[in-house]
Amino acid sequence: MFGIPTLAVLLMGQVTKAPPTSAPVLQVGVFSYGPDGKPQAAAYATTLDTESLQYIAGCEIGGGNRPVPDRATDAWRVSGKVETLTAEEAVVRIDWQRVRAARAGTTSPGGSIQLTLHPGDRVPLDSANPDPTPGCGSRRRS
Repeated sequence: MFGIPTLAVLLMGQVTKAPPTSAPVLQVGVFSYGPDGKPQAAAYATTLDTESLQYIAGCEIGGGNRPVPDRATDAWRVSGKVETLTAEEAVVRIDWQRVRAARAGTTSPGGSIQLTLHPGDRVPLDSANPDPTPGCGSRRRS
């Protein structure tokens, strides 16, 4: 688990760069960035075939097909469809809806977007700036 000294937490779709012999990987989920803009933590799905829930809960972020924990401050429902995924680009439709904001359930309208992503592209869909949780120190990845 990584601490979140949050400057920004984004619900985002991105395609990671891959070695020339590997296919790129689509990532749709929650990504945390520190004050210096460097990634701090991530929880994401690599498929849009089934609905997933992404959330922020104090020092942790998570995702999957289980219910959002009661302690979550912000959460999103994510699904969609991968139209194509090649070494050069991914064409995807991402459907998302915020289901919790500032610790309260929400009925905010959902969003749907079709994206053409290239390796290294990152497209923010929504953001949250939860209050830092006492005891959450940042941890460095090696």
